[in-house]
Amino acid sequence: MNKENLKPICHLLGGLLIIVIAFQFFEKEILNLSIVYIILGCLLLIVAGLNKWIEKHIKKFSVLFFLIEAGAFYYASKNQLEAEDSIVHSMLVAATYVYILLALFFLFTKNSSEQKHSKKRRGRSSSGSSRRHHHSSSNSNNGNAHQPFI
Repeated sequence: MNKENLKPICHLLGGLLIIVIAFQFFEKEILNLSIVYIILGCLLLIVAGLNKWIEKHIKKFSVLFFLIEAGAFYYASKNQLEAEDSIVHSMLVAATYVYILLALFFLFTKNSSEQKHSKKRRGRSSSGSSRRHHHSSSNSNNGNAHQPFI
């Protein structure tokens, strides 16, 4: 699997999980927080759908949303939705760490578009110097090109 395809899948799963958390907040009658989590979940679903377009215009934008998702999971784990020793609490803490690691991974790795651009830059600089060299040798028809100017 390509790491560029991993970003929208992670945002999609994170958005769906945050919407589920929003419904848990709604069941606990924490209405303000449930509205915030529903809006965040919908925003993450939009980011998952438009990920390539957003990353094309704003570099490393997904890293910000991975950190926002990690913060949302952390807050939900500390808000006592379930008992401290429950499986839901453990999974929310694990999701927090996973999304922090994903943010760090995508922060410090180059994506494929950046690698293509760096290869093009290297290729241009080497071809540009060969053009200049070729150009200077074609202008020197008299053979005095390598003699010092006195």
